[in-house]
Amino acid sequence: MHIVAATDTLTTATFIHQTSKSKKLDKNDKKPLMYNAGISTALSIISSYTIDKLTQKPAQKFIEKFKKANKNDPNLAEYLEGIKIAKPILIMGVVYYTLIPIISTFVSDKLDKITNKS
Repeated sequence: MHIVAATDTLTTATFIHQTSKSKKLDKNDKKPLMYNAGISTALSIISSYTIDKLTQKPAQKFIEKFKKANKNDPNLAEYLEGIKIAKPILIMGVVYYTLIPIISTFVSDKLDKITNKS
């Protein structure tokens, strides 16, 4: 998760920088795009880590039950490693591609309206 979070932060910062310097975009379009990118990234990372933390105990219970059900399987260690890898990836995927685009679009639009009134 840390690598994905760091990569996402770096690419978002690069996107925001390039958007702010772009001469091809209308000035009124730049701020909402930059807000959306920043909000999306921040919410995605915070939500992913929070959900991962909240699901640690249920995931551990699942792993213990899985171990008992498959105790004689020679590939058990590989399966367990796969579960540990898949959980944060699934969480980040759902958060990043489903929840955050809806929330960040709404918030960035509202933030743009507030900043344009000033």
